[in-house]
Amino acid sequence: MKKYIFYTVQWLTVVILLTFSSCETIEIPGKPASEYEKIYMPTAVNYPNEKGLAFSDSVQLITYGAYFGSYDELGSDIEVQFEINADAAQSFNQQNNTDYPMLPEGLYTYSSASKIKKGEVSTEPLAIEINPGNELEESEKYILPVTVKSLSEGFVVNDELKTTYFVFSVKAED
Repeated sequence: MKKYIFYTVQWLTVVILLTFSSCETIEIPGKPASEYEKIYMPTAVNYPNEKGLAFSDSVQLITYGAYFGSYDELGSDIEVQFEINADAAQSFNQQNNTDYPMLPEGLYTYSSASKIKKGEVSTEPLAIEINPGNELEESEKYILPVTVKSLSEGFVVNDELKTTYFVFSVKAED
């Protein structure tokens, strides 16, 4: 019994020490925390972000948004402006030896503005509403680059994750 109590006390001591040691503030050497704060599009991580589009006359939704990357809490609202970037599509095609046409303008709508609210980490989920109808070529691929165009003053965008290259494959409905 004494042995059991001894091991229990040792185990509880280790748990208590680990608990208190995990409450320390982590200091990142070399740079202040503000230099790590950037706005980015998580959907841009997938390069390209490939999606399927059903060849039909119905609205299909693709979500996107912007996030605040930091280990501090956001102290004020951030206005985020998005744009469909034809120049980015041309650059993508050149860099990847592709020739994807832009998704035609009349087939989609999107939200060009949103806000990351104080204390939050992201915009509300936004949607590109696409109705391909019968205007797209079946088995063709189309590109639609969505870019963070501008932010509230004082905030910085992560240049590597500011554009999501949505590449759509058009397929017949099952």
